[in-house]
Formats: sequence, C-alpha cells, structure tokens
Amino acid sequence: MFKSIFKVAFRNLRRQKGYSFINILGLTIGLAISLIIAFYVIDDLTYDNFHKDADNIYRVLTTESTNTGSMTYSITCGPLIPAAKESIPEIKDAVRTFAMGRPFVAAGVVPQNEMNASNSIQLQGFITEPEFFDVFSFKFLKGDRENALKISNGVLLTPKAAKQLFNDEDPIGKRLTVQFMGPGNGEGQQDPYVIGLIEEPPLNSHIQYDFVIHMRIQNFPQWWDSWENFNMQAYLKLNEGADASAVEKKMVELAEANNMPEINKPKLQKLLDVHLGSADYRYDFSNRGKNDKTVVYALAIIGLMIILVAAVNFINLSSARASKRAREVGMRKVIGSNKSMLIAQFLGESVFITVISMILTLAIIELTLPYIDNLLGKTLEIHFFSDPLLLLSMLIIAIIIGILSGLYPAFILSSFKPVLVLKGNFQRSGIGSVVRKFLVLFQFAVTISLAIGVMIIHDQINYLKSIDMGYNRDQVITSFAPPNNGDLYVDRLKTLPGVVAVGRSSGIFGNDFGRYEVLPEGASRDQSEMFQTLFVDDNYLNTLEILMADGRSFLRDFKADTNASILINEIGAKKLGWDNPLGKRLSMVEIDGSLTTKQVVGVVKDFHFNSMKSKIEPLFFQLNTQNTFLFSVKLAGGQIEETIDKIGKIYAEVYPNNNFNFQFLDDAFDQQFQNDRNFAANIAYFSGFAIFIACLGLIGLVAYSVEQRKSEIAVRKVLGSSEGKIVFLLAKEFLKWVLVANLIAWPLSYFGIGLWLDSFTYKVTPGITPFLISGFAAMIVAFLTMFYQSLKAARSNPVEALRNN
Repeated sequence: MFKSIFKVAFRNLRRQKGYSFINILGLTIGLAISLIIAFYVIDDLTYDNFHKDADNIYRVLTTESTNTGSMTYSITCGPLIPAAKESIPEIKDAVRTFAMGRPFVAAGVVPQNEMNASNSIQLQGFITEPEFFDVFSFKFLKGDRENALKISNGVLLTPKAAKQLFNDEDPIGKRLTVQFMGPGNGEGQQDPYVIGLIEEPPLNSHIQYDFVIHMRIQNFPQWWDSWENFNMQAYLKLNEGADASAVEKKMVELAEANNMPEINKPKLQKLLDVHLGSADYRYDFSNRGKNDKTVVYALAIIGLMIILVAAVNFINLSSARASKRAREVGMRKVIGSNKSMLIAQFLGESVFITVISMILTLAIIELTLPYIDNLLGKTLEIHFFSDPLLLLSMLIIAIIIGILSGLYPAFILSSFKPVLVLKGNFQRSGIGSVVRKFLVLFQFAVTISLAIGVMIIHDQINYLKSIDMGYNRDQVITSFAPPNNGDLYVDRLKTLPGVVAVGRSSGIFGNDFGRYEVLPEGASRDQSEMFQTLFVDDNYLNTLEILMADGRSFLRDFKADTNASILINEIGAKKLGWDNPLGKRLSMVEIDGSLTTKQVVGVVKDFHFNSMKSKIEPLFFQLNTQNTFLFSVKLAGGQIEETIDKIGKIYAEVYPNNNFNFQFLDDAFDQQFQNDRNFAANIAYFSGFAIFIACLGLIGLVAYSVEQRKSEIAVRKVLGSSEGKIVFLLAKEFLKWVLVANLIAWPLSYFGIGLWLDSFTYKVTPGITPFLISGFAAMIVAFLTMFYQSLKAARSNPVEALRNN
C-alpha cells in the first residue's frame, strides 16, 4: 500500500512540476525559518538546565529600596553566603563567584611589567571557591576534582585554553602568569600552577570561562568579609523540597542581624530564570549574554505564524488543484477505492512533499549556519546529519506537518461523487470557499503585523538616538590605559594639533559605575540614597561638553577638590531634597561602614549616562586620577585618521607593553541598541519571507479562482468585457480580504509592539504612518502577485474555455 501511495505521489510530482515546485518552495522556506526560530527559542529556554538538580539551584540577588524607588542587583556581599550555609538547614551547598573579565594570561612565569600583547593572550577568567563543583555540574576532565579549588595557587583550564597556552603539551603542573589588571601594570599579577582541566561550558550556560581560579588568590578581604561591600555573585543549592521563599526570608533576617545596610535585602532567583529573567538587573557581570523573554516569546509566536502561513499555502494550492484531479478521484472510486483509501493516498502525497521539503530545509540550514549565527547574534550547535535522533525528530515533525496540512485537501478530494465527476458536473462547497479566503486573510494579517512591527522598532531606535544626551559624543575616542604615567600621556596628547581636549574617568557611559550609599548632612541611615559615582580628572566634563547647572567644576590645583569636594547631578540634588545644594555636605558609607564627608561644589546638568531604557539616576563625581583608566580624547574635524595614528604612537611610547585599542564613544553608545537592532532585523527578514510565502499562497488561490470562473470569464469576453475589467473582477475578490486583514493586523500589532515599547523609559508613540504604509504595501504586493495570472486569464481564448466546459 505504501509503495503504491508514494509511487503515485512521485508520478504526480513529476507530472505537475510547476505546482510541485511552488508547494515545495513555500514549505521549505516556511520550515527553514520556523526551525531556525525554534532552535533559537529552545536554546534560550533551556539555558543552564544541564546542571544536576537545576530546579534546586538559586542565584542570590540584592534588592535596594530607598524612599524614591527600588532596584535589583545580581551581586551580594561576601560574608552572607557562608553565614547562610551555616545557619539555614535548607541550604545543601553554596558558592561565591566573581566574573573577572578577560585578563591577560601567559604560559610560564613572566616578570612584572614585561607582559604584553605579544607574549600573552586574553582569556575569560572566573574566580570561585571549592564548592563550585558541589553546586554546578561542569565536568572535570583531568586532575583531582575533590581538592582542585582548595589549592589557593592552583588554576583550572579548559582544553581550548590549555592548547592556546601550551600547544599539545600536558599542562598539568605547569605555571602561568595572570595579569589581573592588564599588561603593563604589575598590580594583581599572580603565577598559579595548572592543577586540572575542566570542560568548556556549554554555549547555553550563563557562566562562561576559559580558566577557573581560587577566590583567595588575591588578598582582597573586603570582597568576602565586608557586609557593606556588594561585588560577588553567589549561588545556593537547596535540599529537595525546600521552600525557597522561606530560605529567602531567613537570609533577610540573617542580613539584618549582621547589620547589612537597611536598604539592601537578599533575594533568590531560580537558576533557570537567570538568562531570561534578568533584563533589568544591574551589575550582571557573569550574565553578559542574557536575553529579554519578551523578545524570545515574540520570536516564538513569529515562528509559529510562519509555519502556519506555509501550511496554509499547501492547503490553498492543493485545493486549487482539486478540479484537475476530480476525474482521477472518480475513476478510483469506480474501480473500488473507498474514502479511507483515497484519504490515505492524498495524505501520503502530502507527507511525501513535506518530507522532501524537510530534507531540503535541513541541508539549507547546515550549509548556511554561519550566516544564520551572524544574523541571530548567537551560535547554534545544530548537526542534523550527524545526529540520528535529531534527524529522526525532524522527519517525524515533517510527517506530522504533512498530515495536518493534507487533511483538508484530502477530505475535499475524497468527497467527490464519482457519477457527477465523470460527467464533468460537480459542485464546490461554499464552506470551502470561505475557508480558503479566511486562510488568505490570516496570512496577510500576519505579514502586515510583522511589517508594522519592523517600522515601529526602527522608529523607536531612531527616536532614542535623537534624544539630547546632555553631552557631546561626536568625534570622541576612548581607550583604556593603566593610571600610572597617565599625566605624561595626557600632556603628550595635548601637544597634537588634532586633539581638542583630553579627559580621564573610571568608567564609560552605558555601563554601571560604582555605587555609594550616601546620607545628606544630619540624616539618619534609614534616610540614605544610592548614588552612582564616577572618578574623573579636572578636564573630563569639558572634554564631553557636560554643562554645569550651578557652581563650578573641579580645579586640579585646589587640594580640597581631591580630598573633600564632589559634583552632583540635578536629579541627585532632588533625591536629597536640596533646592540649593551648593556648599551642602553629604556622607558616603565606605566598605568598612565608616563615613566620609564631602562638600558639593557644583551641580551638573542631568545627562544620560546609562542605558536609554533606564531613567537618569543620581550621580556624583569625585576628582581622583589614581582610579581613572579610561581616556577620552576629543578630536578636531578633518584628518581624524592621521590624528588617531599619532595618538597610537604616543600611547606606544608611554605604554610600551600595551596595545593601543580605541573605540569611538558614538559607537559605544550605539552598542546598547544592538539587541534591539538584531530583533528588528530578524523580524524584517522573517516578515519578508512570510510575505513571499503568502504571495505563493495567493498564486494558488488566484489559480483556483481562474479555474472555477473560466467559463464566466469566457462569456464576459464574448459579451465585450475588456481585459482590464476582467483583471479587476478577479483582483477585487482577494484585495477586499487583504483590506480586512489590515483591519485585523492593526490592533494586534499595536498591542504587541506596545508590550515591547513598555521596556523603555523613553519611547515613541506609534503614529498612523507605519500602519498605512504597511497596509498599502500589502495591497500593492497582493495586486502585483495576482496581476499576471489574472491578465493571463483575461487574454485566454474564450472558445477553448467554452468548448472544454
């Protein structure tokens, strides 16, 4: 039976090449786009689930609540974790970690101040404790797992890092040099022994590392001993059945008992929620690749809509060909085929086509995977043809899609009456016509909604980029350098004719700075507020053209400015309740809990220094060149490349062991929109394919309509109707459904894009333009799609149509 089904299916495939090509093309595109989106979504939804007992692992966060709002940080204070492990029985294991960025690492012992880009490489470092392997399930490949991280001067490498450092030699027992603060600056340099190899972390792990090192390799007791210092990530593994909310409550009580700042409270977050549930969390150092669940769910819906659009195409095209196979059905029934046999035959043909489409889809995805990764902004590990289980799963999905897509056409074809069919006299179901038009309406409602979404996302990004930031980022380059020799470097740069100004700071806009708990003069601890703080030199505000609202900027030669003066922004003054902040004093809570008093000498006009998704926060500046490692250089117009080359040469002379790497501040600002731009680009690509697939479906319906109305068209031509009237007659039947699709798509897209816009503090109000342009474009595309077939029908010989009827 199966042999007969597929033999007939193959024969029909060859006999109806045009129809088969359109069907397979539409299904292949729909399956490819939907599978790509599915793998993207599954990858995000399964982050960190490879760990044993992942449901019982939690990350420790810190909530900060002040009189004017609250915020959540992905960090906690060091002593809370061992204290909680000791006093809360529900906690099975606990570990503290610190994502240390990408320090320079060299094979062997390299003397201080001799590390440079030629004898070292940058690797992702991860600082942690021996309990790391009790909480997480990262595989230990070589060495003593039980005692690995108990050795304070030991380091674990991934095989890839080991090969980069030692080629094919056995790395165990060898030493390497880790420059924590960057080459050319001896602070933080350590020479640990390689004591083991651990697996590369999976791509869908929020914890990423090239090497793992013991926490106490550096003597920074304030990291782990101070209840006032928040800079560590921490994780708990709870006992099976433990109540996480009860554990969280006990941790809050423990923090209060140990005088953690009253505005800070511990909070638990499920490990499986870290990747998609941390979009608004600050200081998320170990979770750089996090995504927004709104984006992921939106893509999932788009993927589902696209495969439905492709399936609708198959149904429409199969229905359009029904009359061509009516006589075949009649003959089969006459010679003994019953309805179930006919349904099996037509479902078999449907499955045959979807399996072919699926095989083509898998081949296309594997061949274009590098381009897909670049488009999506993530690496997907997909190997269909080397993974039998995955390949079998894809074929099963193809069979299911084939059956579901073929049910309606199969029941239509199998329901024909043989006597009427063989006489050439059978009627179409009115319900079938309504269903087909509804499917066209669905297709265009989806594609119009996607097009509207793309336009509004584009408008939102442009709107954010057009907002006055409160500083001038044009023609400013930034580069990192050790603070030592900073004065010499700045003085040399100022001698260049293409340099307008040079300023130094401890951070770059768009990233979180350090935070201080501050108290206005005379206030108690429960009236404190949190301020971000930026260390700068006396020329930083001038370099970026940040304006003063009141008072003065820093004076380098005025000693009090270095020790006791600060500048605050306008929103900071409002938070402290100051109408006239000049001369006012505030106290900063230091790591050890002591208070340092500073006097306000100037008020800076508010400017946007964080993500544009956030409101402007309280900020104060301190004059301190010892902690300023980011150099911002304002360039004059013209010969910018030549000036940058000269800056690079001076950098090489002042810092011979460093490489000069720079970035335009405008580009750095632009990076915060990268995820949103990727989202818009992906929707644009997907909507383009969806429109193409919908047009294929429209071709099918027009072909069906022409087939049904060929006698009517012939009669109209005989009676004198022009080609234009006949084209309009055929087109208007479908254009009205595209118009109705607009009326459905507009409110749906307005609601959907509104959910995305809600993530922004500053957002555009969608106008009518995107809706009108998308709707009009859909009408034009639909008309052009129908025009050729309608014109072909209008030009057909009416005699042939009437004779065949």
